[in-house]
Amino acid sequence: MTRPDTAEPAAAALEQVRRGVDAALERFLNTCAARAPDECLPPLIEVVREFQDGGKRLRPLFCCAGFAAVRGDPADEVALDVAASLDLLHSVLLKL
Repeated sequence: MTRPDTAEPAAAALEQVRRGVDAALERFLNTCAARAPDECLPPLIEVVREFQDGGKRLRPLFCCAGFAAVRGDPADEVALDVAASLDLLHSVLLKL
């Protein structure tokens, strides 16, 4: 009995989640910068953006996998927004 190769689909799923989470974070940070009530906030938002850049996005993958297990499409915009918020929260907690 041969075992199916799951590495390729898993890598594709991780890349799809990573791109979706990156896009959700970009939208969120752009909105924050555009609505900043003070001119000192946009530079801080850029620091957050740089810190978030290039993460492995494993927590968002777990979030989207859980969403897929109970509801459906892991590429759903709501799932990706929640996954992005978890990643942002984790990043901020690392800096505290």
